[in-house]
Amino acid sequence: MFTRLATVALLALAPAIAGATTIIDGSFEAAGAGVGDYCYDGLPFGSGACPAGAWGTAGGVIRSGSAAWGSTTAADGDYYGMLQGSQVRSQTVVATSTSGLSLNWSDANRTNNGGAHSYTVTVNGATLGTYTSGFGGFVAKSTGAFGVVAGNSYTIAFNGIADGDTTSFIDSVSLAVVPEPTSWALHITGFGLVGLARRRQNNRVGVNFA
Repeated sequence: MFTRLATVALLALAPAIAGATTIIDGSFEAAGAGVGDYCYDGLPFGSGACPAGAWGTAGGVIRSGSAAWGSTTAADGDYYGMLQGSQVRSQTVVATSTSGLSLNWSDANRTNNGGAHSYTVTVNGATLGTYTSGFGGFVAKSTGAFGVVAGNSYTIAFNGIADGDTTSFIDSVSLAVVPEPTSWALHITGFGLVGLARRRQNNRVGVNFA
């Protein structure tokens, strides 16, 4: 009985998780396909224009460890995106379920040219936060929760707000479902019932004397 109740409680969370809205190419691997060292849109440097993809063609893509950009190692995979000055990297997603989401990513600052770089993160133009990348390698960042409605489109953007030759690197971008308080309660109850069921089963084990 307890095991069945626990299973029902945990399965109730499955639709929100299985139907999660996702970012495409969050580690910029497809965006960097065929790029030797780096691509820089709008300027004839590196490998030239970046391949068109989920992140559009604005900004640029850098191979992990590129000496031209300070030899920073990617947080995930072989490439990462960049924002220089007021450049923008954006992607439009369609919500697959109505839920609360948070945006997660890692950032780092270029170490061999310019100072600290700042940027905003927006969803459909609404600012979720302002961030300044650091100089010690990639650091995980995240936004607070924001709501999405199934079937609606949402443009997620990293918007550089600094003038001049300062640069942030962006990598490992993803979306995570943020359960409502009632879902958290159900989640905790489900795991509690699983533990209780296991204890009850263990107590049923008898001892046989010869």
